Amino acid sequence: MRRAFTLIELLVVISVILALLAMGFAGFRGSLSSARAGNTQTVVNVVASAISGDGRRSLVVRQAPAIPASDPLVMPNWDLNRDGWLDGDPSMDPRVPKQPSVAEFTPLDRARAAQAKYRGLLFAASNLALPKGHQDSDGHVLDAWGRPLRISAASATYPFSGSWFGVWSIGPDGIDGIANADGGDDIRSWSTTP
Repeated sequence: MRRAFTLIELLVVISVILALLAMGFAGFRGSLSSARAGNTQTVVNVVASAISGDGRRSLVVRQAPAIPASDPLVMPNWDLNRDGWLDGDPSMDPRVPKQPSVAEFTPLDRARAAQAKYRGLLFAASNLALPKGHQDSDGHVLDAWGRPLRISAASATYPFSGSWFGVWSIGPDGIDGIANADGGDDIRSWSTTP
């Protein structure tokens, strides 16, 4: 005589399978998060290396680009509009930013950039090799979560990097933690210890 599985036996087997799937899913999510952080660290390091290799800290442009005799103005390289985000191409930058915290280039900023032949990091460092998906159509370099990288030029802030600037991603939580002593989950181009 054939004996069939009871309802209790089937429920036990299904619960064991579900428990194994839950453990596997938790491990997969941890691996995915770790892979994104590692990928972003690579992008941050590549960008910092490209900026360091370029060596230009600032651009000198005319205050009024249409007036050739206007006084020169020194503007920070790679953050021309001083919004703290690594610049994309000013001529391609949208009127309404895709990222709400990224300031758009004003018409005067666009004119100054055109006068200086400035097109952002991706055009200046033409040999910059970024992993697929780490740039948008406006020329911004993106982290693994699709947000533009940040940049700041203040040598006292980056004491152990040997550099005059810092590049970072605001990390998976999307909150800038650089002002905190621990840096939150931000991914940086510099070290806080020697």
